[in-house]
Amino acid sequence: MQFSLGFSEILPPLSRKGVSSLLIHEGRLLFGIGGDKYDCPHGTRLLKGVGGHVEKGEDFHHALARESLEEIGVAVSPCHSKATFLVGEPCSVKRIVLSEDPAPLMIYGMPRELDNSRQDPVYYITSYICVLQDKPTITSPGEIIALIDVTISAVREFFGEKPVVGNILDCGGRIVAGEVDLETVLLPVGTARSFYLLTSFEKCVFKDMMG
Repeated sequence: MQFSLGFSEILPPLSRKGVSSLLIHEGRLLFGIGGDKYDCPHGTRLLKGVGGHVEKGEDFHHALARESLEEIGVAVSPCHSKATFLVGEPCSVKRIVLSEDPAPLMIYGMPRELDNSRQDPVYYITSYICVLQDKPTITSPGEIIALIDVTISAVREFFGEKPVVGNILDCGGRIVAGEVDLETVLLPVGTARSFYLLTSFEKCVFKDMMG
């Protein structure tokens, strides 16, 4: 028997926390292509989820709405996931039962540089399923310059490597908002990378994840 857990039993109380959305757009998955605030090699950009830091006094849901409004012009709300997974590198996926409602799909950690003010080297991200009802726009180009939607099969095919934008579009992907050079190489990180790892372990996760 697996006991249900709360966030306080999973996330270290003094750790830095963030939130992201796994966006469902017209039956596909929508990801952001990172803007110029990210220091990437020439010709490359990050492939990431929409989201960011949880500010002081915010819960995950308020942070999710604020970050999505800032980045894509739509304040999204989380959907309940029937299962929650702890996803780690290089290839660690563990199913847990959360008492939270709505429950996130994934919780994963992103290593960051240590500094003098913090003991914990990991930045914990809680990632929720969100169904996008309104048309997204590019409202923070430093953060996201374009939005691309893909099928679940494209996630499995491309997100384990460093895909080229044009190759994803050739396999049915679509640029939903913004612009990006077709020769741009994408570096899947955060939500994009963690969801790829999750689908590698849980083949039916996209079909079964929403309650």
